[in-house]
Amino acid sequence: MKTTRVKIIYALLALAVVLGLLAALVYLRRRPADFLSSEADYYAADETAGHVHRPYARREYAWAEHEKGRIVFRTNNLGFREDEDTEVTKSERAVRVLVTGDSHTDGVVYNAESFPNLLERKLNSTPGAHRFEVINGGVGYYTFQNYAGFLQKYIYLKPDYFVVTVYLGNDFMEAVAAAAKRGQLSPPGTPLWHRLKLRLTPPPVVSQGLNQIVYFKTSPRMKDEALEIARRELQTINEICLQNGIRLRVLFLPTKWDVEEVGHTQQEKSRFDLTDAEANVHQALKESLTLWLERRNVKYLDLTAHMRGKNVSLFWDRDYHLNAKGHELVADVLYIHADWSEALSTSPNLSTINSERHDMRR
Repeated sequence: MKTTRVKIIYALLALAVVLGLLAALVYLRRRPADFLSSEADYYAADETAGHVHRPYARREYAWAEHEKGRIVFRTNNLGFREDEDTEVTKSERAVRVLVTGDSHTDGVVYNAESFPNLLERKLNSTPGAHRFEVINGGVGYYTFQNYAGFLQKYIYLKPDYFVVTVYLGNDFMEAVAAAAKRGQLSPPGTPLWHRLKLRLTPPPVVSQGLNQIVYFKTSPRMKDEALEIARRELQTINEICLQNGIRLRVLFLPTKWDVEEVGHTQQEKSRFDLTDAEANVHQALKESLTLWLERRNVKYLDLTAHMRGKNVSLFWDRDYHLNAKGHELVADVLYIHADWSEALSTSPNLSTINSERHDMRR
């Protein structure tokens, strides 16, 4: 009788394990809601750019970390994160700077606090014949393919500069996902056990960097695929810029844990058995990409060193996006270190803006 009870207990335990594994498998295989459906108030599909903001969209969030306790997102007539409408025709003697990027550029801040808008005010603070118009064309869920499509869609605005903001934490992995969605790749997925551990990790940690790190650890050959996509799309962008007299600038934005002491970092490295090289894969991908840009004389600016060692946090703790201080610092670095002289050859403020500042690398 005792032996029978033991067998029953073991059978029930085995059944529980099997049911638990099946439940975990079903949980992990759930397809996430497509953001174009779940966030239709803010995004719309677009044949050229993939997706864009809806014109005159508005969102409001309670946000304890912000000094106002809330954040309001607003888009203008063309779907840009601007409080004023964008005129198609540039003002006379205006220098138009079109900025794109993912949700960090889009901004988890008020429009006036975003780095494109802060940069515009800084550039216009020096008296001169030219006036700058810096347009925030950042859009959440963007990656390299979107950046190229975005320029093609808005080329009619005739920008003098095009700034591509590459977020190191997920742009490379998302480029692979975008290629797979278009049927251009059949990439392997993240193994089941790692996906389960990712599901048990705070979402901002995953989406803003760890997901990409774990993916390239388990599928290392996809790093080359991601780099190839990045190069191809940036090559397309560069060709369009050269053909239209646009000055291209590539901006590399690091993750929160690249520049700040984040308590969970060592814990996650241990949980996923990450080596230092695996944990810093996005920085290695950046280095490969910057070498490629240098060979093509494309100017770029890496924000990593400029953002390290600050006595204030530059990212929200809530979701790991750039906070208001982070946007302010990015605007300062762009104002000081980017080269704006090429569009200002006849402007009286040329020497003032660029004096002792230009170190944007080629």
